[in-house]
Amino acid sequence: MSSGIEGVLHVIYASHGSEADFERIEADLGAVAARSRRLVFVFEDVLPLHLLYERLDPSLRGLPPHVLLDDRTVRRNREEIARAYASAMSELESVYRAWNVAPPERRATLSGEPGPFNRRLLLWAAANGAELVRGETSLEAWLVQMSWIVARQMGTAVATGDPAAVWAEHRRECELLARAIQLRDLDLNAQLTRLLRVERRGHDALYVVGALHSASGNLLTRGLKAIVHQGHFIDDSGVRLVRALIEQRLDDEPPDVREWLETFVFVSDRLQPLARPAASVSDIARLTHRLDGCAAARGVTLRQIVDSVIADPAVRQSAGAFESRGLRVMTGVALVLRLIDGGFIARAELETDLRLQEAGL
Repeated sequence: MSSGIEGVLHVIYASHGSEADFERIEADLGAVAARSRRLVFVFEDVLPLHLLYERLDPSLRGLPPHVLLDDRTVRRNREEIARAYASAMSELESVYRAWNVAPPERRATLSGEPGPFNRRLLLWAAANGAELVRGETSLEAWLVQMSWIVARQMGTAVATGDPAAVWAEHRRECELLARAIQLRDLDLNAQLTRLLRVERRGHDALYVVGALHSASGNLLTRGLKAIVHQGHFIDDSGVRLVRALIEQRLDDEPPDVREWLETFVFVSDRLQPLARPAASVSDIARLTHRLDGCAAARGVTLRQIVDSVIADPAVRQSAGAFESRGLRVMTGVALVLRLIDGGFIARAELETDLRLQEAGL
């Protein structure tokens, strides 16, 4: 049981995808519940961009996201953006207050329809009497997070047919993600320190955060009594890439290592929208490694196969008709077709994890 004036922070790094991802952390959740008489569950939550737009001055409301989030726009309008952000966050806080006072059987969701992982996680929190607290994100951290999301949506370099342009675009996305993770972990450390030492003395705290946050080392747990639960994601290639970016040493890695880390993240991200509902993020990571092995058996690298897909005139022409998530799906479909048609892997070997028929394959 928790004792003393300062509680213990439990951190569980996990992939937030399918129910299989949730099942990997159930034993640790049980251990936390058994140990902690009073528990604060800090929920990883990021304000949707549309809630900010609803509160902006009309002069800014018509700007597309990539313009609104541009550094120059933010500098000129920081006071107005900060006002709208504070207003939206205040409304979001009211949702958490309502969740905490609702009967346990009505606490399945916060708002909208959560994915399978978060739905199970919220049900667990309700069943175990945890107080739900929104993970705080500063305006600066939120702006970087939204810039990463928008960069992913705007990523159209595949339509150029130039692999170098695609990898430069991908590198910028990864750099934004690494910076967002770093800033958010600093924010959460300050919040958790306040909760455990001032506002909720005698409580323990639980934070179930995305696996990539393990790349930021001790930022999240700095200065706190913490139990870190590890091992709930199969592959750490994405973590290694983000850690190298945070530590500004990716370019010091051997070229083949850097190339593999970038390729792994790129391919896994393009396969994820094709995944079957029951497939976890870890399943897609395992599949990416399998594809890499298939390529190596034929004397080429997975990066070379990706580059050949990008440089294909037919792919470039098709890419021009897509944007946002659709472009990522199209790139994943083109890659899978190249692997199957090239004899690298049999279609049947992909059907366990990917929805090939739904993707038109």
